[in-house]
Amino acid sequence: MKKMAALFGLSLLLSAFQFSVVQAAELPPGVTVEVIKEHPASLFPGAKSIKQILFILQPGAKLENFSPPGVHFCSAVLGEAKVEIGGKTIIRKAGTLWIEEKGVPFTITNEGDVPFVDMFFQVIY
Repeated sequence: MKKMAALFGLSLLLSAFQFSVVQAAELPPGVTVEVIKEHPASLFPGAKSIKQILFILQPGAKLENFSPPGVHFCSAVLGEAKVEIGGKTIIRKAGTLWIEEKGVPFTITNEGDVPFVDMFFQVIY
């Protein structure tokens, strides 16, 4: 019941925004990346661009060897995902915060039964 309520709440949240979908042919099936808003670069000294992005990884989906083009300030809002980075495995769960460093490759997999949803800010320097 909690999962259904969370999914319903997420669908309401998503419908409240107008998204600009990132067209990326290199994304595998089950992976969605949507730019919610572009913020003024002046918010971070030295930044060239700042984007607020919604990342959705459907159950069974996997994004391999992704290398962030900038620093990502991340917040998982639904589900959980397995991240393999630098020879380690980390489980990212809803409610956790973390930083992904520019150029550090990782693989992320959703082995659960609900989408993994990550809302993050991408800062390009």
